[in-house]
Amino acid sequence: MKFKIINPSDEAYIKGEFSVCCLATLLFGEGKYALQQVDGELEMPIFLFTDPDAWLLEKFGKNLQSLFDETPTGKLADALLSVKLARKRTSLNDFTRYANKLGKQLRSKADNQAYPK
Repeated sequence: MKFKIINPSDEAYIKGEFSVCCLATLLFGEGKYALQQVDGELEMPIFLFTDPDAWLLEKFGKNLQSLFDETPTGKLADALLSVKLARKRTSLNDFTRYANKLGKQLRSKADNQAYPK
């Protein structure tokens, strides 16, 4: 699935399973970004002043820590590496670069794990 990353900077997208994309966006965006499914109805709100745990429990039956623990590292890496701008960056905020950096680090970890990726 493809999701638009709702942010005050540049138009960007992330690809993957909804729960994995939510987790990835929470990791690199620290709750400052929302998600909206392209050609669908799935959405994740912004969590600027609230903890995402209640929403995650309602949507996925897991809090943030549980979702992180149960998400395969490779899937999370793939989602983070899929974060791309729609066009050339115009903002000083380069969150896509940060997301891709996290993805590369997790991809390296996943490739070295002995259990499912």
